[in-house]
Amino acid sequence: MTDDKEWPLIASVKQKNAGAFQKENEISVFLPAATLDDIKAAKTIRFRYSYKDGQTIDLPLNDADLAYWKGQVE
Repeated sequence: MTDDKEWPLIASVKQKNAGAFQKENEISVFLPAATLDDIKAAKTIRFRYSYKDGQTIDLPLNDADLAYWKGQVE
């Protein structure tokens, strides 16, 4: 989601053990090319995804991550 506009995305998750009862998740997100201009202009970007069990995660980018993303699409 860029500002209040939702975009479909394709994501994949890799999970590995990070301790006795801990897991580490790596999420790769593939965005449509049409999102690039919206990312450049966005004041907020959030990622929302759901696990197979129905649990939903909503991740807003902090200011540093938002600046990084904007730099990557310019």
